[in-house]
Amino acid sequence: MGQAAHTTPPEVAGWTPAVLTEYDIGRAILAAETVARCEKPLAEVGCQRVVATAALIADLEECIRLAGHVDNVRIWTRPTIGNRTRYGFYRDAWVLRAIDFLDRTDLDDADRAWIGGLLYGYRSDSIQQFLNRPATSVLP
Repeated sequence: MGQAAHTTPPEVAGWTPAVLTEYDIGRAILAAETVARCEKPLAEVGCQRVVATAALIADLEECIRLAGHVDNVRIWTRPTIGNRTRYGFYRDAWVLRAIDFLDRTDLDDADRAWIGGLLYGYRSDSIQQFLNRPATSVLP
Protein backbone atom coordinates (compact mmCIF):
# COMPACT_ATOMS: atom_id res chain seq x y z
CA MET A 1 0.00 0.00 0.00
CA GLY A 2 1.01 3.66 0.26
CA GLN A 3 3.38 5.33 2.65
CA ALA A 4 2.31 6.73 5.99
CA ALA A 5 1.10 10.31 5.80
CA HIS A 6 4.06 11.79 7.68
CA THR A 7 6.99 9.94 6.21
CA THR A 8 9.69 12.03 4.61
CA PRO A 9 9.50 11.82 0.83
CA PRO A 10 12.51 10.67 -1.12
CA GLU A 11 14.88 13.19 -2.62
CA VAL A 12 13.35 14.73 -5.75
CA ALA A 13 15.87 15.89 -8.35
CA GLY A 14 18.41 16.96 -5.73
CA TRP A 15 15.80 18.36 -3.34
CA THR A 16 14.85 16.91 0.01
CA PRO A 17 11.62 18.50 1.27
CA ALA A 18 11.65 19.91 4.79
CA VAL A 19 7.91 19.83 5.47
CA LEU A 20 5.85 18.31 2.66
CA THR A 21 5.24 14.60 2.19
CA GLU A 22 5.29 12.96 -1.22
CA TYR A 23 1.48 13.14 -1.28
CA ASP A 24 1.56 16.86 -0.35
CA ILE A 25 4.08 17.54 -3.11
CA GLY A 26 1.83 15.93 -5.71
CA ARG A 27 -1.16 17.94 -4.52
CA ALA A 28 0.88 21.15 -4.50
CA ILE A 29 2.19 20.65 -8.03
CA LEU A 30 -1.33 19.96 -9.31
CA ALA A 31 -2.69 23.01 -7.47
CA ALA A 32 0.02 25.28 -8.92
CA GLU A 33 -0.74 24.00 -12.42
CA THR A 34 -4.47 24.51 -11.88
CA VAL A 35 -4.04 28.11 -10.76
CA ALA A 36 -1.70 28.82 -13.67
CA ARG A 37 -3.69 27.18 -16.45
CA CYS A 38 -7.33 26.81 -15.48
CA GLU A 39 -8.48 30.32 -14.58
CA LYS A 40 -8.74 29.41 -10.90
CA PRO A 41 -7.76 32.44 -8.81
CA LEU A 42 -6.94 30.36 -5.73
CA ALA A 43 -6.10 26.85 -4.60
CA GLU A 44 -5.82 25.77 -0.99
CA VAL A 45 -3.45 22.81 -0.81
CA GLY A 46 -3.53 21.96 2.86
CA CYS A 47 -3.19 22.84 6.51
CA GLN A 48 -0.58 21.42 8.81
CA ARG A 49 1.52 22.09 11.85
CA VAL A 50 4.87 23.58 10.87
CA VAL A 51 7.74 24.74 13.07
CA ALA A 52 9.02 27.27 10.53
CA THR A 53 6.81 28.77 7.85
CA ALA A 54 9.97 29.56 5.86
CA ALA A 55 10.63 25.83 5.41
CA LEU A 56 7.08 25.31 4.13
CA ILE A 57 7.44 28.22 1.73
CA ALA A 58 10.75 26.82 0.44
CA ASP A 59 9.05 23.46 -0.24
CA LEU A 60 6.16 25.18 -2.03
CA GLU A 61 8.59 27.22 -4.14
CA GLU A 62 10.21 23.98 -5.24
CA CYS A 63 6.77 22.57 -6.13
CA ILE A 64 6.18 25.61 -8.34
CA ARG A 65 9.53 24.99 -10.02
CA LEU A 66 8.65 21.31 -10.58
CA ALA A 67 5.25 22.28 -12.03
CA GLY A 68 6.98 24.32 -14.74
CA HIS A 69 5.58 27.21 -16.76
CA VAL A 70 3.71 28.66 -13.80
CA ASP A 71 5.50 32.01 -13.49
CA ASN A 72 2.23 33.74 -12.60
CA VAL A 73 1.64 31.60 -9.48
CA ARG A 74 2.34 32.90 -5.97
CA ILE A 75 2.33 31.19 -2.55
CA TRP A 76 0.01 32.14 0.30
CA THR A 77 0.06 31.03 3.91
CA ARG A 78 -2.24 31.87 6.79
CA PRO A 79 -1.78 30.87 10.45
CA THR A 80 -4.70 29.12 12.05
CA ILE A 81 -5.61 27.48 15.35
CA GLY A 82 -3.11 25.23 17.12
CA ASN A 83 0.08 26.46 15.45
CA ARG A 84 -1.15 25.16 12.14
CA THR A 85 -0.68 26.90 8.80
CA ARG A 86 -3.06 26.89 5.84
CA TYR A 87 -1.29 27.16 2.51
CA GLY A 88 -1.81 27.23 -1.20
CA PHE A 89 -1.34 29.19 -4.38
CA TYR A 90 -2.90 32.24 -5.99
CA ARG A 91 -2.45 34.36 -9.09
CA ASP A 92 -3.75 37.89 -8.42
CA ALA A 93 -3.16 40.12 -5.39
CA TRP A 94 -6.88 40.70 -4.68
CA VAL A 95 -7.18 37.02 -3.72
CA LEU A 96 -5.23 37.58 -0.49
CA ARG A 97 -7.65 40.30 0.58
CA ALA A 98 -10.57 38.00 -0.24
CA ILE A 99 -9.14 35.15 1.88
CA ASP A 100 -8.68 37.54 4.79
CA PHE A 101 -12.21 38.90 4.32
CA LEU A 102 -13.74 35.43 4.49
CA ASP A 103 -11.65 34.52 7.53
CA ARG A 104 -12.59 37.55 9.61
CA THR A 105 -16.08 38.47 8.44
CA ASP A 106 -19.22 37.23 10.17
CA LEU A 107 -21.22 35.88 7.24
CA ASP A 108 -24.18 33.55 7.17
CA ASP A 109 -23.58 30.12 5.62
CA ALA A 110 -25.13 30.97 2.25
CA ASP A 111 -23.05 34.11 1.77
CA ARG A 112 -19.86 32.35 2.84
CA ALA A 113 -20.63 29.50 0.42
CA TRP A 114 -21.20 31.60 -2.68
CA ILE A 115 -18.39 34.05 -1.99
CA GLY A 116 -15.99 31.19 -1.28
CA GLY A 117 -17.22 29.34 -4.37
CA LEU A 118 -16.46 32.31 -6.59
CA LEU A 119 -13.09 32.85 -4.93
CA TYR A 120 -12.06 29.24 -5.49
CA GLY A 121 -13.15 29.42 -9.13
CA TYR A 122 -16.28 27.28 -9.10
CA ARG A 123 -18.83 27.74 -11.87
CA SER A 124 -22.01 29.60 -11.08
CA ASP A 125 -24.22 26.54 -11.61
CA SER A 126 -22.02 24.45 -9.30
CA ILE A 127 -22.35 27.05 -6.56
CA GLN A 128 -26.13 27.09 -6.99
CA GLN A 129 -26.31 23.29 -6.83
CA PHE A 130 -24.32 23.36 -3.60
CA LEU A 131 -26.61 25.98 -2.10
CA ASN A 132 -29.70 24.00 -3.12
CA ARG A 133 -28.60 20.76 -1.44
CA PRO A 134 -31.11 19.63 1.19
CA ALA A 135 -28.35 19.10 3.75
CA THR A 136 -27.18 22.67 3.27
CA SER A 137 -30.56 24.41 2.98
CA VAL A 138 -28.96 27.83 3.19
CA LEU A 139 -31.20 29.47 0.59
CA PRO A 140 -34.98 29.61 0.59
